[in-house]
Amino acid sequence: MSELRIDPEVCVGHGRCFDIAPDLFADDEEGFGTVTVPRPEGRQLADARLAARSCPEQAVLLVGDSSSTA
Repeated sequence: MSELRIDPEVCVGHGRCFDIAPDLFADDEEGFGTVTVPRPEGRQLADARLAARSCPEQAVLLVGDSSSTA
C-alpha cells in the first residue's frame, strides 16, 4: 500500500497539491501543504499521483507506489 507524504524540507507552499486534490491535502497555518489522507486508494490514488507529478519542488511523495512517476 502506498503512503502519501510531503517533505517539509522541500515544500515551499505553491499549493498545487491541495488545488489538485483537496480531499487529500490541506494547507497549514503558514500555507504549506499537509497530507490529510496518508493512504489513498482508488480514485484518490490517481489524484495523489497527479499531485506528486505536479509539484514543482517534488515535495509530494507517494512512497511504495510502483506506478508513480514522481
